Amino acid sequence: MTRHSLLTIVLSTLVCSLMERASAVFGDGQLRLLSLNGSSSLDDSSISTGRLEIFHAGKWGSVCDDFFDFNDARVACRQLGFAGAERIYSAALDGHKWSGTGPIWLDDVACQGTETSLLSCMGMMRHWGDNNCGHDEDVALQCTSTDSAEGDVRLLGGKRPSFGCVQIFHNYQWGTVCSAQWDQASAAVLCRQLGYGGVKQYMVPKLEATQMLVENASLLYTGKVWLEELSCSGSEKRLAECVTQWGTQRCAHSNDVIAWCDIDPPSNCKYPAVVFFSSCQARRLGVRVCIDVPIR
Repeated sequence: MTRHSLLTIVLSTLVCSLMERASAVFGDGQLRLLSLNGSSSLDDSSISTGRLEIFHAGKWGSVCDDFFDFNDARVACRQLGFAGAERIYSAALDGHKWSGTGPIWLDDVACQGTETSLLSCMGMMRHWGDNNCGHDEDVALQCTSTDSAEGDVRLLGGKRPSFGCVQIFHNYQWGTVCSAQWDQASAAVLCRQLGYGGVKQYMVPKLEATQMLVENASLLYTGKVWLEELSCSGSEKRLAECVTQWGTQRCAHSNDVIAWCDIDPPSNCKYPAVVFFSSCQARRLGVRVCIDVPIR
């Protein structure tokens, strides 16, 4: 046996040993989120945003974004120990900063949204490593400790909680609201649902809003435009009660609504009161609101 052959055998044995050891630590199908600085959610449980990677055949590999939707994201985030998914990133649409290296293990993921792991969805997608993707299509996720419910609303991207891009949760996905039929009554329902006392400005022009939005606010205007057909009287408790049709045929993200809610009730309020609610920052806040009947 030549020295070269002996070295090849030793290296092969070492590689196999390392793969077996890694497989013993990480099970086939285990997931992790890899942050931009290379930290793994397996080592730091506070990491909730990162490139999605799955373990197979002794190696970590990425997941392609082809057909990857919020059903898939919710399954992945739950498998990672979170309550739900907040956002899906694609390397190609986000400056390639989420692009990985190594194998691309999964493509055409097709979960129903109720599965407990991505492996449970394997019957609906390609086999391991069978893909037509590059790393510019690697999926990254932002997971959340709270799972959103149908019809939930939020103001996103503002430097203050009461201001931002109006979004509504529908069909397991956050989407924006078109300005076509948005009015004062619509904003009143939105702000009431969020726990605010009134409306400061029902629609803020984007040029005026720029100074009050976070630096990466342009990333807000992506995904679905869920609402175009709205008909609010102003008395509804939830914005979803005003919906006549989900989705849009005419609106683009250039027409997304930015609104500003008011912590205080209107000056003509007959029955002001103070209610408490938990904000996105998990702080308990007291807010003055206007109610329909006096508190006895």
